[in-house]
Amino acid sequence: MLKSGVSAFGLLAGIFVFLPILVECIVWLITLQVCIGVGDIFDLKEITSLLKASGNVIETLLSIILCCMMILMVSTVIMLIIGGVS
Repeated sequence: MLKSGVSAFGLLAGIFVFLPILVECIVWLITLQVCIGVGDIFDLKEITSLLKASGNVIETLLSIILCCMMILMVSTVIMLIIGGVS
């Protein structure tokens, strides 16, 4: 019972560490998509292409953060299983 409680707390702690960063990246993506839409409405090609490139960078950053979060979770589970927490 203690093993599952420690595991659940460890996984929740990992999620809460990465949650603010994930939310901020998602808000940035939404904001950039709105700005890209406004740029398309006013036919601003240079600004729109810059915003699309910025959106691609934020998407890449989001995927890297998600990969780091998954590696942290998997390694935490493996360490708890190997360590034999009781």
